[in-house]
Amino acid sequence: MPKPVNSHEPTKTRILEAAETLFAEKGYAAVSVREITAAAGVHLAAVNYHFGSKKRLYFAMFEQRLLPRVMSVRPPIEALLQRGNARPAEMIKTLVRSILENPWPDDRRQVTARLISRELSQPTEMFDILIETYFRPMVQMIARLLSPFLGPDMTEESLLLNTLSTIAQITYFSNGQPVVTRLTGRPYDADFIDQLVGHITDFSLRGLGLERKPC
Repeated sequence: MPKPVNSHEPTKTRILEAAETLFAEKGYAAVSVREITAAAGVHLAAVNYHFGSKKRLYFAMFEQRLLPRVMSVRPPIEALLQRGNARPAEMIKTLVRSILENPWPDDRRQVTARLISRELSQPTEMFDILIETYFRPMVQMIARLLSPFLGPDMTEESLLLNTLSTIAQITYFSNGQPVVTRLTGRPYDADFIDQLVGHITDFSLRGLGLERKPC
């Protein structure tokens, strides 16, 4: 459900917050402008006044709220690339921590995950922007870090699949926090995140054939 209206927040912010929650719950096509303005506690014409249309509001929500959130995991990976001598274990640990320790509020983390999941399964015109602005550059960065360790005979397709498999398990442990907590009985505190970092790193290295720890 949308959060209670805070009348002291600027109108545009209230519209963006309401739209973010509603689009995550229902998907772009199922949400009306009337629902958004009612949830935001603003006049029906406010969406057109501030954004021009529902579609432009949807784009603005991604560009102003979601993309900065997901792009915030990139700097540690970029730093490893610039340094140029990262080992696979360090790279994977850095990636896991940058995602699991990202300081998004828990409610925004879940909203972000639902919005991206909806966009990937029910694409709108935002799909290409999401892929080209975030997913492709992130995958390419991680592939560049992994490539030197996977051997000269690995094809581009195999490198891509290995990279996507590594990212996928990290994404699951991030977006699936409620499920993981329910099944394990563990909250995502510092101790459990440390355990997950070690587990995901070890599991990834084994899967990539790069390192093996004693069972």
